[in-house]
Amino acid sequence: MSLTLALCGKSSLLAANYFPAIDLHIKNCALQNVFKIHNWWSQCQKNISSLKNKI
Repeated sequence: MSLTLALCGKSSLLAANYFPAIDLHIKNCALQNVFKIHNWWSQCQKNISSLKNKI
């Protein structure tokens, strides 16, 4: 859940907006980053393994 509060102008009007789509987007981006790191690490391990086999 994401809640955004903004203080608008000199009248000190407080506006609150709820953006569930933005919260979902942030969670999806975080999950994508986890998979990217996992794939990168797996590829590094394969490269290291292949280098060790050549020695």
